[in-house]
Amino acid sequence: NYADDYRGDILTDDNGHAFIASVTQSDQLPVKNEIQSAFSGAFSGYLFELNEDCSKLEWATYLGGNGQDAFYSIKLDNHQNIYVAGGTTSSNLPASDTTYQKTKNSGIDGVIAMFNKTTKALKRLTYWGTSAYDQIYFIDIDSKNRIYATGQTEGNVSKSTNAYGEDNKGQFIFRIDNYFW
Repeated sequence: NYADDYRGDILTDDNGHAFIASVTQSDQLPVKNEIQSAFSGAFSGYLFELNEDCSKLEWATYLGGNGQDAFYSIKLDNHQNIYVAGGTTSSNLPASDTTYQKTKNSGIDGVIAMFNKTTKALKRLTYWGTSAYDQIYFIDIDSKNRIYATGQTEGNVSKSTNAYGEDNKGQFIFRIDNYFW
């Protein structure tokens, strides 16, 4: 991949509100209903929502830690949740107790976070990674609220039994069932 420092994602909900996930080096962006009010690290994730005609900021927050953080994908589920995914070098993101991977594994790991769409509260955050470089570039949610993610790795990722593909390749796709995280 290329231009990770400019990557991001945008989608709209049924009301026409725009939801954006990206990355910034700015400490001057507005925040509203935030979980994190200040920029941190060399890069920080930045998430925000605009109303239907893009005239009003409904929600805006930084999401980052002591390293570099970026969010490349954003999705909404049918239970009023916002999901974002990306990559991080931070070891102090607010990972949940009920999570897939509570701590960072390597220099760069993937990260997935879930927010309540109404209150904007962070509900869960998990790292995902091997002992090498890993980043999640795209996520999606199915009708059973299972999370699918795809990205790149330099680590060893074994495929599931009877799954297509080969072990330990540079790209991955995985699914996390809702009850695992």
